[in-house]
Amino acid sequence: MTAPARRGARAFTLIELLAVLFIIALVLGITLPNLSLRSDRVMLGSAQDLAARLSFARQRAVATGTPHRVVIDLDASAWWIEVRPEEASSFASAPPPASTASREVQLAAPLDVARQFVPLAGPFGRPRQLPEDVFFASIETLAAGPVASGQVGLVFEEDGTADPALFVLENEEGAVLHVQLARLADEVRIRRE
Repeated sequence: MTAPARRGARAFTLIELLAVLFIIALVLGITLPNLSLRSDRVMLGSAQDLAARLSFARQRAVATGTPHRVVIDLDASAWWIEVRPEEASSFASAPPPASTASREVQLAAPLDVARQFVPLAGPFGRPRQLPEDVFFASIETLAAGPVASGQVGLVFEEDGTADPALFVLENEEGAVLHVQLARLADEVRIRRE
């Protein structure tokens, strides 16, 4: 007489365990490299957004005939666009006198009224934040040299000219992207270090 086989006891076979381990390894092999690609894509997207805003400020300065400024806050990892409001020129001619009596002529130079920049109306004038893991490592301009903290303003004149600038973006993993603004070429280049 043989012993009855147990029907309730069941175990995993070696082939089933190997199949599960193979599936887990396959999923990890696909997802882990994509995690670092995601941070690279986020940084590249931030660099492209900054380059587009710089180009927009240049084009708008030319189209409106008023200087525009892109302000970069290195400490807050943010930027926004400002415009110099149009004011009456201090050299504007005075209206002709109502009477024929002689009028007094001002021989002194007009006072230099410092015109301040104001944030551009709409979304371009509001601070635009970089993603959490991306930050400005430094900015280098002719006027200010290399700057690693504080605020830097890059002015686009009425004809679209601006000092050349190099914006260095970095992420927490140490990857670096350069956003380079050419003076007269009307282009912004993005390159990896």
